[in-house]
Amino acid sequence: MLPALWPGEKVWVEQTNVDELQNGDVIVFVRDHQLVVHRVVGIAKSTNRTALTTRGDAQLEDDVPVEPRDVVGVVRAVRRFGAARPLSGRPSLAAGILSRLVRRSEMVRFLLAGIHSRWVNGTIGRRRPSTASGVSQ
Repeated sequence: MLPALWPGEKVWVEQTNVDELQNGDVIVFVRDHQLVVHRVVGIAKSTNRTALTTRGDAQLEDDVPVEPRDVVGVVRAVRRFGAARPLSGRPSLAAGILSRLVRRSEMVRFLLAGIHSRWVNGTIGRRRPSTASGVSQ
């Protein structure tokens, strides 16, 4: 779900009626005994059935349709840098551009994950300890 959600971030999930979901909502659902967090990109309703099409922001392909019984809830907020921040239904222009880059480039995914990890661990901007010879370990 880069760049809307980053590995290790905690989300606030609210139970919802599937009929209230809209394109752009980020939902949590069960797939193969695991929780998945992806954005709703399509809703197909018929007289006796609703199916949701979802996709991770950094994915090229849509997921297999999600059945209403598998929906756990909708993501309302993300805990980021110690504060709860609302998660909007649509990504910003900058986030949209970044997600397109992440979708198409393994290198961009790798670099962003590394930067995020260093940011979360508080190591950005810190120098590595050096030895007496000046060679870092």
